[in-house]
Amino acid sequence: RLLPARPAPPEAGAATLPALRAIKNGRLDLWLAVLASHPAAQFWEKSSEIDTAIIWPSDASPFAIAAQIQDHARFDAAISFEPEWRTALALFLARIPIRVARPQGWFSFFYNQQPPTVASDVSVADAHLMIARSIGANVPPLPLSPAWVPRLSSKAFFSAGRWSGPPAPSPPNTRHRRPPTT
Repeated sequence: RLLPARPAPPEAGAATLPALRAIKNGRLDLWLAVLASHPAAQFWEKSSEIDTAIIWPSDASPFAIAAQIQDHARFDAAISFEPEWRTALALFLARIPIRVARPQGWFSFFYNQQPPTVASDVSVADAHLMIARSIGANVPPLPLSPAWVPRLSSKAFFSAGRWSGPPAPSPPNTRHRRPPTT
């Protein structure tokens, strides 16, 4: 059972649908519920990609949201596509074992898995697909932010494309070699 948390406004819910489809297509036996605030209730209740929607009032405390989650079902994982302190604390209090979200602010402490950050020019839908990919959805790779791109040394950078076989063996270290015993 998976619980995507989506506290953002309902018009932003459309950006989450491709990621939810990718997750659902990867696991056909998955039961998918969405945790959403009251303003987004109509959008999620009409959506065919999810099995159910857990709607919380906009003024609810994290303790009330956590109780609502626990009363609804026992979830194996939760994903926060747009992390917010209230839902982060509620997911933690609901004792969901795997909580995934991009690092964002002091409340990142409540998440125990954080996918790589995406490049700033990536659309919101692609950023959500990157989160889905980090938990195992079959999504093609997306551009990562420069902080996650592996760095090449200048030697590797300038010799790229001119590789002509395996590296030559290094000479033996003769300075600290013991004399042979007979």
